[in-house]
Amino acid sequence: MLTTWMLWTGVLGALFLFISVGLGVWIYYKYLPVLARIFEERPFLVTEEVSGPDGAEEVVFQTKDGLTLRGSFWRSPVARSRGQVVFCHEFLSNRWSAIKYCTALRDAGFDVFTFDFRNHGSSDCLLGYEPLQWVTEYEVTDVCAALEYVKKRLGDSSIPIGLYGISRGGGAAICAASRISDSVAVITDGAFPTAGTQLFYINRWARIFTKAHSFYAHLPSWYYRLVASATSRHVGRNRRCKFVSIERALRRLRFRRQPILMIHGDRDTFIDPEIVKELLRYTHSDATLWLVANAKHNQCVHIAINEYRKRVVGFFSGSLGPYLESESRKTIQPEAVLVSGEEQSF
Repeated sequence: MLTTWMLWTGVLGALFLFISVGLGVWIYYKYLPVLARIFEERPFLVTEEVSGPDGAEEVVFQTKDGLTLRGSFWRSPVARSRGQVVFCHEFLSNRWSAIKYCTALRDAGFDVFTFDFRNHGSSDCLLGYEPLQWVTEYEVTDVCAALEYVKKRLGDSSIPIGLYGISRGGGAAICAASRISDSVAVITDGAFPTAGTQLFYINRWARIFTKAHSFYAHLPSWYYRLVASATSRHVGRNRRCKFVSIERALRRLRFRRQPILMIHGDRDTFIDPEIVKELLRYTHSDATLWLVANAKHNQCVHIAINEYRKRVVGFFSGSLGPYLESESRKTIQPEAVLVSGEEQSF
């Protein structure tokens, strides 16, 4: 009796496995080209390349894969520094989108370092790489290089550094913060996960555009995750890049309990607010999500100007201030000291 039960269990298990694998292969070949095409489509984003202000110190630094990036130290006019913030601009923009996001921080006494990602602004272009709105290892490498450069210029690795990223820059900031412990606090505006965004829209489109929508609606979530993962790996191979997991990075930050403020528009039509609410689940209990009423993607800073400035300054004041309340402004070492000998390579 027991032997018969075990035999039928084995047969049913093998049948289930056969059907699952067969279904996976069928969906892979039927829908992967469609999903890959959608994944590679660039959204229509209103961005602009802004010229820099007078008085900023223009610098160059290198990434670990040998590219030269260009950035600027945009120091506060206030005599006593309240902290150092590294700004990560949005996709298709440049370092000086920092003007609309960081002016209040400078006025409040924070020094800002802003830089152009690879293939953006005046930084080097990586041959054969065509960036998309999704975060790859390349963007994370750029942020890590910027953090290392700023630490070298400050001359004191114990000085806390805040990260402030917009949209794709926000995702890159989260990933970099999870790898470099010196960053103390992170603000993102419009940041989004790769896998989470894929899953949200795969579920929505499967119910709307497929004939067997009732069938797809009953597939387990892990199955969609496999499809989403296969899509990003497929596109990554074709584009010679690796897309990163924002969720995994947030899990690492969760154990360090680093302060995180996530800002998002509640009328964002590119990244539905539900995606960001789900992303918040990967963070610790001290992380905060501020949904800005009536704001679309990357428009929060325009819709709620005064409240936006108050929250950003207040967040970094509370996160970085305790480390610096007994410190005066640190002297930034001259560029010449850092571009000689071994200091040149990161």
